[in-house]
Order: sequence, then C-alpha cells, then structure tokens
Amino acid sequence: MGIYLHGSVIKGTARPDSDLDIAMLLHHKAGVDPRRFIEVSGELASCLGLSVHLGILSLDNVVFAKEVIAHGKQIYCSDRNYCDTFAMYAFSFYASLNDMRQTILDGYIKKD
Repeated sequence: MGIYLHGSVIKGTARPDSDLDIAMLLHHKAGVDPRRFIEVSGELASCLGLSVHLGILSLDNVVFAKEVIAHGKQIYCSDRNYCDTFAMYAFSFYASLNDMRQTILDGYIKKD
C-alpha cells in the first residue's frame, strides 16, 4: 500500500477552502468497498478538519497515476517493491499512451 499527497497543497497553491488530495495505491488483490471508501474519506476529513478528496491509483487511469507519482509526495509505503513497480508501469504506460496518441494526431494532421 502507498499513500500520496497531491494537488494544491503539494504545489503550494492551497487556499483556505482547498481540499486535501490523497491518492492510495492498494495491492492489486485488495478490493475497494465503495461504502468503506466513503467512510474513510469522511473519517479523514473529520480528523484533519478539512475536506478530503480521496482517490485510488490504478493503471486503468494511467494519466492520474502518472501525475500523482510525478508531482505528488509519497507519505507512506508498506511495500517498496510494489510501489516502485507500480510507478515504473505507470510511467511506461503513460509513455506508450503518448506514443499512440501522437500517431493518431500525426495521421489526422496529414489528412488535412
């Protein structure tokens, strides 16, 4: 498991009404119970005294994962190998996505 802070708090652009953006990396075998997810978000908000935006890192949303890993701050990791491997895959998949996207854009531009 890994926990990352990201967003305006990390960028130094937080305002008094800003929320705290937290992303969690769960082991691939761990399921996410939607009710428990909402409960945890509420418990964090209550403990911290501010609004919390809780997200789950997944390779299904590689752009979000890459942004959090590249620009966020990891504050907890229970399995260094798992966290590092996930980061490697996130960056690799993001690079592949950009390559595919560029091929599509190049094809579109040539048609005009």
